[in-house]
Amino acid sequence: INGPTEMTTLDTNTYSARVCNNGGSATGATTVLVTVGGQAPTSQTITVPALAAGACANTPASVTLTRPGSGNIEITYLADNNNQIIESNERNNQAAITVRVRPLPDLVMQVISLLSPSPVVGVPFEIIANVCNRSEAPVAGETRVSLAITERNGPTITRPGFSINSLAEGQCQSLVDTITLPRAVSYTALYTADSGEVIVESNELNNTATVAIFVESLPDLAFNRNLTAVVRLANGQFQVNLCNYGTAQAGQFAVLFNTGGGNSGSQSAGPIAPNACVEVLSGGGYIQGRPMTVTLDAFTQVRELNENNNQITIP
Repeated sequence: INGPTEMTTLDTNTYSARVCNNGGSATGATTVLVTVGGQAPTSQTITVPALAAGACANTPASVTLTRPGSGNIEITYLADNNNQIIESNERNNQAAITVRVRPLPDLVMQVISLLSPSPVVGVPFEIIANVCNRSEAPVAGETRVSLAITERNGPTITRPGFSINSLAEGQCQSLVDTITLPRAVSYTALYTADSGEVIVESNELNNTATVAIFVESLPDLAFNRNLTAVVRLANGQFQVNLCNYGTAQAGQFAVLFNTGGGNSGSQSAGPIAPNACVEVLSGGGYIQGRPMTVTLDAFTQVRELNENNNQITIP
């Protein structure tokens, strides 16, 4: 049998066997059955014309691998498969060739995680995924991984995606994207490897992966950025100007005033709506001439976006 001894899925190769009449008399027309191991269609029949004694005929067959795989397959030719010809030797009617099937790459999406476990509305966070080649065949040439983030019952945000230039056997590439989401709802992030379908793979059904993203709103108590944070009044009291710069309402909390030496007191404040500002007055009786430290949400009653902007000291 003549033909290539290697091929890849979706390749079409031509194989040909030479069928000869080694007997002493002519034959009538018959057929040759060509069988391809493990493939569909598994066989095809070729007509062989009548052959005079000592005459030969070529029997070409086109073979296309339609099922992904690797390893070896056997292509077998069987002359006079229906036993139409009475022969002097029925044991030399078969020949075979072993063909190595080269593997195809297999891109798989893996390990999607949020580097910020609790994303917050309007705050950038990172999402990371790995695209891996699980095959012993390399991914040659450029392909892309797409990323689409869909809001529950809402629109889809299409991200720029990622370019993959090549991946060796077993190699992975990390894909990191920084995202800011606009609403406190759930989202689904969908990654698709080889989104343009430019790579022929052994498995096209494992190219996607999803992760759920739950975005929340948080308040952010801070001193008013447009006014003096703490004002010492003529009557000995202190006025605190504060705002909620977050995206959720801040519940009730305490504002602590402390001049040291056990000379402290607190005032209750809140609730405060997002982007709202209020004034809080201290009580009296604070020792004059000492620095005053003011702490917002001193007893951590409110979970905030930023817990590090709640304190100030004035001389």
